[in-house]
Amino acid sequence: MTENVSEIVEILKSSNDLLEAELKILRLFSSLLCEALGTSLEQLDQELEKDANVKVLRRDQRTIQFLFGEVTFKRRLVEETGGYHVYLLDRHLGIKPRKRYSPLLLARVSGLASKGVMRTVASAVNLLTPISMSHQKVAGVIKEAGARIDNYQQQGINDTVGKK
Repeated sequence: MTENVSEIVEILKSSNDLLEAELKILRLFSSLLCEALGTSLEQLDQELEKDANVKVLRRDQRTIQFLFGEVTFKRRLVEETGGYHVYLLDRHLGIKPRKRYSPLLLARVSGLASKGVMRTVASAVNLLTPISMSHQKVAGVIKEAGARIDNYQQQGINDTVGKK
């Protein structure tokens, strides 16, 4: 904790104005949070592997974009008793294969996109967060959110069939 405070003091001393200092401090906290979350995910993966009766095949790296930045971590590919290969961490957290954006980020982008133009939403995301997103990706996020909503509504219709 005192290391972080001393880093902030050094940033404040070396900066010419508050705007420059605030940008540097934002980058510092973003990197600290990303590093801490990555380490936490790796620790959780290790605990999941210890608790399960599985054979570890290899460790693979994965990167996910969160609202606060890009988090890179390693997780184990394991073979379960039925011969299935699975990442225990991905299954535990509900991380889908080949998806690089967090659910909260997708929800926020979808909410913005419902009120604006795709290019404007992409510009806002790029300006307000440490991540980069194109207007095509914004359109893909909306399409994915729409598919999820349709799926949810279909499940609701199927649940009410036969009831009065």
